[in-house]
Amino acid sequence: MESGSIAKWNLKEGDRFEPGTSLCDVETDKATVSFDATEEGYIAKILIASGDIKVGQPLLITVEEAADVAAFAN
Repeated sequence: MESGSIAKWNLKEGDRFEPGTSLCDVETDKATVSFDATEEGYIAKILIASGDIKVGQPLLITVEEAADVAAFAN
């Protein structure tokens, strides 16, 4: 797989997640797969809301503390 697209986000900015939480669904030419968190934290900023993505492209910024989410508002 070299590219895909964001089918939908399952969480929004500011939401808390734990390991195994499905952050978003990624659609490829063969399947739709869940992109799951490997650590816990908060979504500070979604960089790609929808559309095409390439392997290795950053999708979001995460932070460890809820108070740090506001720093990424703009």
